[in-house]
Amino acid sequence: MVANEVKELARETARATQDIAQKIVAIQRDAGVSATAIGEIGGIVGRISDIQTAIAGAVEQQTATTGEIGRSVCDAARGTSEIARNIAAVALAARDHGRQRGGIARGGGRARRDGGRDAALARALPLLIAVARRSALGHRGLRRDRLRPSAPDRRRPE
Repeated sequence: MVANEVKELARETARATQDIAQKIVAIQRDAGVSATAIGEIGGIVGRISDIQTAIAGAVEQQTATTGEIGRSVCDAARGTSEIARNIAAVALAARDHGRQRGGIARGGGRARRDGGRDAALARALPLLIAVARRSALGHRGLRRDRLRPSAPDRRRPE
């Protein structure tokens, strides 16, 4: 009977050893799958990090570009304001010149023609000032026909 019991015990030990071996193979297979998944997760985390770095660089560049655009707009506005002031000064000088010229040579036909041109210039300069100011503010709603100065009066003086 002892021999039968030893045989039975040997069979049970063999079944248990085989069962343990199958469990070890399953654990090894699951460990391999887990290692692969962890590797893929690591790759995804690396790509996310690269994307975040690229975004941070783009934001930094955009911030610098926006600052430069702001400085350029301020410089352009200052320049446009200076142009508008210069045009206003020219308009005032032209108007004063026209008045002086008209006072000196009232009777001369040529002076009247020149005075008419001066008057046309004096009428056109405020429009130029308005265009310069609107340009400084970014308006582009002016019609082309409003940009032409009015023609001097070509009628003969009476």
